[in-house]
Amino acid sequence: MPLDGDRRLAVRSVAGPRDSGSDWKVLPLPARLHGRPCVCDDFLVVPCYDGQLYRVPLGDPSDTATANEIAFTWARSKPPGPNVAEAYRLGSGTILLVDDQRLRIRRLKLERTVDDVVRWKPEGSPFLLPAAMRGHPLITAEGVYVLDAAGTLRLLDGDDPNRRLSEWTSDERITAGPFLRGGRLLAIAEDRKIVCLAPGDAKAEADFKPWTSEPFRGRIRGMPAALGDTLLVADSGRYVSGVRLGDGSVAWKAPLGVRMGPSAAPVPYGTRRMMVPLADGTLLVLPIPEEEPAEEEP
Repeated sequence: MPLDGDRRLAVRSVAGPRDSGSDWKVLPLPARLHGRPCVCDDFLVVPCYDGQLYRVPLGDPSDTATANEIAFTWARSKPPGPNVAEAYRLGSGTILLVDDQRLRIRRLKLERTVDDVVRWKPEGSPFLLPAAMRGHPLITAEGVYVLDAAGTLRLLDGDDPNRRLSEWTSDERITAGPFLRGGRLLAIAEDRKIVCLAPGDAKAEADFKPWTSEPFRGRIRGMPAALGDTLLVADSGRYVSGVRLGDGSVAWKAPLGVRMGPSAAPVPYGTRRMMVPLADGTLLVLPIPEEEPAEEEP
């Protein structure tokens, strides 16, 4: 959580869903935050307004682990202006860096030189998107899935982002995503439709059929969760729908029955129940309706 005009960050650790979390710790930053930080090992990797990428210890603030470290220059212009950087953890000592108006994707790895200096070293070649990235990169064992504003989903090699492994396109105007559910890569189009773009396993591409759901009454809230082979979708029209992952058809639909709309996607809660976060901060528990028969093709 940013504090003091993005010059400090409040952080806390949460071990699991039943953990109440540690106390908040305030971390001073070398310069004002300018983008999306990420946790990598025992450090917070922070892009700052001076165009540098820093590592900030999450433990003892007097830790000298970064004393002999050279900050990585991600932006040559000082200050970077509207250009921000986003960091995403790939593995131990390895991150994905997205910058240049969300058009450039780079892989950086920490190295220690013979002079005992620690620095970030680019690995492979950067990938330049033809249109700005939408949402966030989806990092999987197969590689990095990246969706752009033109509706193209690419699977990039995690070791060398400039190497494209697969590519899929959509005619829809993508507004959020991608996200992986039930072995399928999905996105949200025009805030009101679910689009199935690609298989979650590139080996299953031969049997894959893309689909686009019918538009919902209102804007989709959050990233839908999966319950078996069904997506749980909440929209601002105060409805919750079950969408079949196989073809995008509606398995069931239920009104919330309250005046307050949803603020996020429903999640499974117990046996045949779901929990829906509402805009007033409360939680609504509803039974999951019986599935309606699927329409048969003539």
